[in-house]
Amino acid sequence: MKKISLLTLLVLLSPITHAADPSNLPFEATGKITQNSCQMALSQEVVINAVSFDKMHDAAYVKSKGADSNATLLVINATECSPGTVSASIIGTADANDPELLGITQGDGYAKHVGIAFISAQNNAIVAPNTGTATQTGGTESQHNFEFQINPVKETNSTAEPGKIKATAQIHINYL
Repeated sequence: MKKISLLTLLVLLSPITHAADPSNLPFEATGKITQNSCQMALSQEVVINAVSFDKMHDAAYVKSKGADSNATLLVINATECSPGTVSASIIGTADANDPELLGITQGDGYAKHVGIAFISAQNNAIVAPNTGTATQTGGTESQHNFEFQINPVKETNSTAEPGKIKATAQIHINYL
């Protein structure tokens, strides 16, 4: 009788001793390592210079020649950034007919077939909303400067009509 009880006790205790064995415990670590975000010097509305409709270029001209005399300078200073390569991108609604341009508000009194070109001062190229990026134009390891020429232009291959313009976008600073 004692032999059966001892054998039963050993069989019942073996899973308990196995579960307490610390060498068989799995470990998994998850998380995210981030860079310090930059301090931004711009958080204001940009008023575009008045543009004479008959002197307004189309997007094809601006794409090949860069900003014209209708452009308004936008300077963004990002300070206290983590070291490394940094770029800026424009996030907003792209123009329905010319996706390299930022779309403007549609409706009564607003210009038609007109968009906003963000032109990087670094390489004089259009930075398309949601897909393009601009590199810095100066600064240090922890400070990055971005300069854009904000240029209202006629859509390529469209007949534009004069009116008010209004557009909204966010500028994202990207760590590469």
